[in-house]
Amino acid sequence: MSGMPDLPRAPTETERAVLELLLSVDFPGVAEYRDQARRAVVTERCPCGCLEFSLAVPDDSHPASGRAQVTAWSEEQQVHLDLETRRGRLAGVALTWFGEDDARIAPDLGTFEVAAGPGA
Repeated sequence: MSGMPDLPRAPTETERAVLELLLSVDFPGVAEYRDQARRAVVTERCPCGCLEFSLAVPDDSHPASGRAQVTAWSEEQQVHLDLETRRGRLAGVALTWFGEDDARIAPDLGTFEVAAGPGA
């Protein structure tokens, strides 16, 4: 991908901010997910250039006890961000863009609301 650093790599400032946003709410296992986020590496980016990315965490990271169901949304920007996990480990961030603006433009994270739990 042109202009993108080699993978795997440390999260960019924007990717780290997205993880911090999604992990800013309390839910069972959030402490473990926050610890994993500090050590996670980005293993894949969406080919379209949007903010969707996959993560890997070190094998010695403690798996979270709870299943993360966390979503952040911005009605203003018509964007949803979902935290993806597998077996108690961070797996990435999924992005759903409902607006007409270019999805490759990093959304203003200050306009997002975040919720955790069933139906989040």
